[in-house]
Amino acid sequence: MTSDVPRSVAPLSAGSWVVDTCAVDTLLGVLTEPERTDLLRHTVVRRYGRNEIVFHEGDGGDALHIVERGLFVARSADTQGHVLTVNAFPPGAVFGELALISDNAVRSATVSSVSPGQTRLIRRADFDRLRQANPGVDRFLVAVLADRNRLLTSQLMDLMFTPAHQRVHRQLVRLDELGIASDEAGWIHLGQEELATLTGTTRATVNRALREAQKLGLLELRRGASRIVDRVGLERLAR
Repeated sequence: MTSDVPRSVAPLSAGSWVVDTCAVDTLLGVLTEPERTDLLRHTVVRRYGRNEIVFHEGDGGDALHIVERGLFVARSADTQGHVLTVNAFPPGAVFGELALISDNAVRSATVSSVSPGQTRLIRRADFDRLRQANPGVDRFLVAVLADRNRLLTSQLMDLMFTPAHQRVHRQLVRLDELGIASDEAGWIHLGQEELATLTGTTRATVNRALREAQKLGLLELRRGASRIVDRVGLERLAR
């Protein structure tokens, strides 16, 4: 069995398929209503187009982002200069948290938007004030870090043992569930290159997996988009 992983990317699909689905509570969920109101008053809304950089690996870090809309991915370079996709963040997820719990922090990965999206940025000074006022914030951070570790372990196992075409099919099912990249007609607006990045495989493999599902009547395809027409059948193919 081959996982068909190119040297330029690493997998995102795992037992939870693809993205950090926020198994832990959201940051806003651990706050009281007055605390949420106060926090939101101190956040800055940032909007991003498709494939726009939020910050680069190695940049100084002094803020955390809460994803409100869209899908964001984190990529890092290995010791040989190959770019690895290491995580992804749908609505409700947070990224950049390490900058808030260590001194002189630098970003450990480059984060960019896969689809048009929006975040709320929280500066370290405001976040430190929240941590002092509410012990639940620290518990949230510990839970996030533990969840990141669990996901990375699952991703490694998935890369080693799950065939690439299954990762592609699982990715489509999960994206459809989340509704992150879909329009009102159900078209998932991610091209083959973007799907390859999110599943840790090559564009050619993504193309074969999509054509396979299309021939079986499970998907409709058009340039830069796909639509599930038989959800049960695609889930069966993804197993």
